[in-house]
Amino acid sequence: MIPESVNYFLTKHPTQTLNFRNKQISYISSGSGDSTVLCLLGAGQTPQSNFGMIEVLGSGYRVICPMIDDFDSVDQFCNATINLLNHEGVDRFNIHGLSVGGLMAQSLILRNPNRIDKVVLNHACTPNSQTFRRNAVLPLLALEKVLPIIPDNLIKFFARNLAGRIQGVHKPSQYRDEWNQDSRNREMNNYFYYEWLDKYLNKRLLQTWCNLDVGFTREKLKVWPGKVSLINTGNDPLVGVDNNLLNLYPNAQRRIFHGTGHMTYFLQFGEVMKSVSDFFDKD
Repeated sequence: MIPESVNYFLTKHPTQTLNFRNKQISYISSGSGDSTVLCLLGAGQTPQSNFGMIEVLGSGYRVICPMIDDFDSVDQFCNATINLLNHEGVDRFNIHGLSVGGLMAQSLILRNPNRIDKVVLNHACTPNSQTFRRNAVLPLLALEKVLPIIPDNLIKFFARNLAGRIQGVHKPSQYRDEWNQDSRNREMNNYFYYEWLDKYLNKRLLQTWCNLDVGFTREKLKVWPGKVSLINTGNDPLVGVDNNLLNLYPNAQRRIFHGTGHMTYFLQFGEVMKSVSDFFDKD
């Protein structure tokens, strides 16, 4: 049974689809304002599970949130995303990129530097991060080789039981902030998590993660004049503290959290959104 809170959100923010070269892109476009924020999701998110950011930013910005799913390459993802923005009548935009969404954000900067004003890279890195390649890319490449013979139920079992530990947090409850303690937000988070687990976590999604391996250098990105905010932790086991990222964006605003691993966005959502909103609101 779908909770009333979820029904209410989906009624106000319906999921839409757009066909791009035989790919069906699902997304939510909502909010109001002269500026647009493109929300690029982490691997374990869907547009609807990103309800918190859609609601927080929607009062002052137009928010467009596509699903990162069923893409064969970074180029295909970037082309599809720009096609979606063009379809929605968006010229210039800002980006919030979480985890793999942060890598996709930087790939969009490379291809569309004159359309992007501000970018938040939330628990992201450069493709050359040794921690990222060791703890995320290499396991994915190994997984890709056996993916055809792994049952979907086994994938879901490991996700359900190991996701928190892989992301560096063994006792998530001790870090949850006031926003997470709200009964309505907790109910929606739980519903959308199990929806992702049951409906979206499959071999196609895992293959997409394998396909989105990227590469770029400071030389290619240095001509971009936009502003960057970096959000990270010192104990993130998936991306670490990437000095390449700091060198790439030496003038970036920084916000460092502690103890929340790769899960800060989910556990300290209120504080994360305060940093994100302040950055986008600043002239």
